[in-house]
Amino acid sequence: MKKRIRQALILILLAAAAAFVAPQAYWYAEAQGPVPPGVRLAGLDLGASDAATIDASLQYAFSQPVAVYYDQKRLILQPREIGLRVKTADMLAAADAQTRGLGRWRGFVYHLMGRVTPPITVTLQYAVDSGALATWLDDVAAQYDRPPEPAHALPLVSGKIPTDTLPFVAGKPGLSLAAQESVAGIMVALSSADKRETHLVLVETPAPPPGIGALQELLSARAEHWPGIATVFVRDIGRGQEVNVNSDVAFAGMSTMKLAILVEVFRHLDRPPNIEETKLLTQTLGLSGNFSANLLLRVVGDGSAQAGVEVLTASMRKLGLVNTFMATPYDVEAQSFRITTPANSRTDLTTNPDIHMQTTARDMGLLAEMIVQCSEGGGTLLAAYSPDITQAECQKMIEIIALNKLEALIPGGLPSGTRVVHKHGYINDSHADVAIVWGPTGPYALSIFIFMPRWVLWEFSDGFMGEVSRATWDYFTWAASAQP
Repeated sequence: MKKRIRQALILILLAAAAAFVAPQAYWYAEAQGPVPPGVRLAGLDLGASDAATIDASLQYAFSQPVAVYYDQKRLILQPREIGLRVKTADMLAAADAQTRGLGRWRGFVYHLMGRVTPPITVTLQYAVDSGALATWLDDVAAQYDRPPEPAHALPLVSGKIPTDTLPFVAGKPGLSLAAQESVAGIMVALSSADKRETHLVLVETPAPPPGIGALQELLSARAEHWPGIATVFVRDIGRGQEVNVNSDVAFAGMSTMKLAILVEVFRHLDRPPNIEETKLLTQTLGLSGNFSANLLLRVVGDGSAQAGVEVLTASMRKLGLVNTFMATPYDVEAQSFRITTPANSRTDLTTNPDIHMQTTARDMGLLAEMIVQCSEGGGTLLAAYSPDITQAECQKMIEIIALNKLEALIPGGLPSGTRVVHKHGYINDSHADVAIVWGPTGPYALSIFIFMPRWVLWEFSDGFMGEVSRATWDYFTWAASAQP
């Protein structure tokens, strides 16, 4: 009897449950649209909307602009620009596949249990025009990529090189778009309903190390403010780099030609200079004597100073210094002649140079470089004249040039204690100085020739050369500090 009662109660409860559940199951089944409950399309809960509404909702949600950052610059990418289109039909098919069979009632079961249905997300499926995206990225790169900027000189202050700060500015690194590497981030942003921003992948190109072009820029600007013609030649002897500011303009040779005489004396001698020759070298290079220079030309010319200048001129030609010549010894004038060179054939700039001896800032700077290279066991002098000239003789030449104790002009712009040797020269309208400076990156040659009509004031000349010398030293100091 009790067993029958229990069975009857169970049947009653089942009937009651069925009566309770059946209507809800009916309404649950009727309420379902193309997307079953608990299924989200690309993270969006579109409920029981019909297929057309779902498609419109997806197309709208993923047609919103994407913020794309190039460094700190915010750009806007409109999905329509790259032909983005959501594949709604494919997504609905994927949603249906998630809930086939008993899985269709998954949401109803959670509903009866009074719990929220754990969502199933269908990944966004879409198509883009890859060519249009590549074009968009190319346009961004063309507009915003920047090459590395080389170092440059500061502007002049009242026509002069700044003295209260380093007159050079370091270069800046470049920035370029890595287009292929950026595509993945863009796609993530395009397929997100709420996080629609991305940062492009950029590649930084290091700034180039300081180049001698910055010194060229500075010295060219300074030369333009000289009230006449200013020519400057700098040669980084170790690296072969140079600055050329009108350095092929013909000038009177003045006493700078005594560097060429020095070279020729040692080339002529097959022994160390004797006492008398040493005295003449000291007077010529240390005291800038013209009479002693002519006596040295006699040594070169085997007793004839005129023969000596002819030997010297031919030797300069052989060394490639085609703008350097002596037609007569010092203080001797010829009646009529003309030696033509590329420099004195120019018509754009002229200093009306002495017809008896001429050179250029470049030729003298290169000759200074040759002496240094020879003293180190290499270079043009040894290649052209060994064994008539030796490394030891070139070292002795530098010692003799150092007998010039004038601390103005180029030495005046250098820090105290700097090793420097130089030979200066001047006449009424032209001043010059040719120096070898042992700088922070190694030796360099600095040759300055300046001209003013009628007369060059010493204060102007000394100030200009010291200014150029200091700026050149500052450049090499700066270059040394920037080396790895």
